[in-house]
Amino acid sequence: MLDAIRRSNANRVTAVIPLYGYARQNNKEKSRSPITARLVTDLLHVAGANRVLTMELHASQIQGFASYPIDNMYALPLLAREIEVFMQDRGVTANDLVVVSPDVGGAKRAAAFAKKLYGAPLAIFSRQRRRANEMGEVDLVGEVDGKTCIIVDDIADTCET
Repeated sequence: MLDAIRRSNANRVTAVIPLYGYARQNNKEKSRSPITARLVTDLLHVAGANRVLTMELHASQIQGFASYPIDNMYALPLLAREIEVFMQDRGVTANDLVVVSPDVGGAKRAAAFAKKLYGAPLAIFSRQRRRANEMGEVDLVGEVDGKTCIIVDDIADTCET
């Protein structure tokens, strides 16, 4: 579609992509493995995109792959507002909540979200995976007993969290 728009003599083309394909493949896990997120970035540009608008990139470094602007929009501020309304309607305080990161890689995102929720406590799952999408050992760091848990993640893959 980008190619068709470009060939129809559009002055500028902004690709709006809510889910950036292959965003998880943003670094080399082993020798000769592809960085497919970089390939997608190049393909979008070659196909005719002058700018890309996306939501919640898996890794901000993807923006650095491009020689054109990639605008990353964040949904967490909107979600935080909705949860604040939920808290006020039900008389829930920040002490009744705990924000949970399903993996260590998302801890920074979850900590920022917990801060937006009046400094709610944070818990983090630490997982050891044998292979992608296959669970191994899981440890929980933090206190969740008797709390309402809000799990914050960027991509719902298997939805087994």
